[in-house]
Amino acid sequence: MAVVDIGRTATAGFGVIARNPLAVLAWAVVLLLLGVLPAAGLMSAFLASLAEIARMDASGMEPSPEALAPAMSAAFAMQPVLLLTSLAVRAILTAAVFRAVLEPGERRWFYLRLGARELWLALMIVAFGVLSFAVMIPVSAVLVPLLMILAIGGDGNPLAVIPVMLAAVLIALAVLGWLFVRFSMALPMTFAEQRFRLFESWTLTRGQTWRLIAVGLLLIGAVLALELGLLALLVVASLAFLGEGGIDEAAASAFFAQDASIWMAELAPWAVGMALAGALLGSVVTTILAAPWAEAYRQLSGHKPSV
Repeated sequence: MAVVDIGRTATAGFGVIARNPLAVLAWAVVLLLLGVLPAAGLMSAFLASLAEIARMDASGMEPSPEALAPAMSAAFAMQPVLLLTSLAVRAILTAAVFRAVLEPGERRWFYLRLGARELWLALMIVAFGVLSFAVMIPVSAVLVPLLMILAIGGDGNPLAVIPVMLAAVLIALAVLGWLFVRFSMALPMTFAEQRFRLFESWTLTRGQTWRLIAVGLLLIGAVLALELGLLALLVVASLAFLGEGGIDEAAASAFFAQDASIWMAELAPWAVGMALAGALLGSVVTTILAAPWAEAYRQLSGHKPSV
């Protein structure tokens, strides 16, 4: 019986990054175009409307609901687009990472494709969302009444119910984590076999649950360490940029009281830099999180690259 190698599986994403740095950069470009830019377009509409409200308030005018109308219209119009682009980028990037693990010889176009495998993955991602929602309904049906009862019976002391609340939340997370692990092979199986594979994952992961849980915990730790390191760098850079005096509230108010086109133009280079950094970080994190499940599938199924 095949057994998951915890260390090799958990570090599979780092191996993909080391072997294919240019591919990771190409994936970041795809994420920027399909993920970051549509969201940035929606955010710019909101910022423009908020700037108009701030300008009206600064001039002594009463902000009207009509000032928010453009932002609300843009939000409603962009929602379907954002949903589709988010699904597309997740399917395309996940397929690219899986291909780098399961079909390493298919390097052309940096492992990026748009075909049947990507469509099957998109369908499985939607199914995962529906399944997660279906699982959360009974979990919430148990947790919410329990927490309400604890809050009512706490005799006005919220600290008395915190241990029980934490225990209930941890139990719920443990159940969800266990279910995720049992269905974790569904995406790589669907990719490899190019057909819908969900409950087949349950059979493939039998006897491997604790090893896969260990892999998941290592991945969570690695991503948290990466994000904490980047947050520390951001804090240091912000302190160096702002200086010892911190934020000058008067200067900030005056800056945003200008016409929106002025301060948005001045902030544009920073926004571009953040978008590029965010896309690169997203590409790296996607690789770190997706590759291990393809590697686990390869070990458990004995998958051989297609010729």
